[in-house]
Amino acid sequence: MTTHKVTLIPGDGIGPEVIEATVRMLEATGVKFEWESFAAGAEAFEKYHEYIPRSSRNRSSARASG
Repeated sequence: MTTHKVTLIPGDGIGPEVIEATVRMLEATGVKFEWESFAAGAEAFEKYHEYIPRSSRNRSSARASG
């Protein structure tokens, strides 16, 4: 079976909760996923002094921000 690689960028606000629920929903389908996650928003700014760090740009992703 094919494994789909998905980049998660939770962001701020309700983003982390939305991403968590999305992951649970997608995993319930039985399709195989490989998840990777990158910081964005306030958390990323504290660490990298950028709201969207260069390491997370130009990727297919699931993004949520609230």
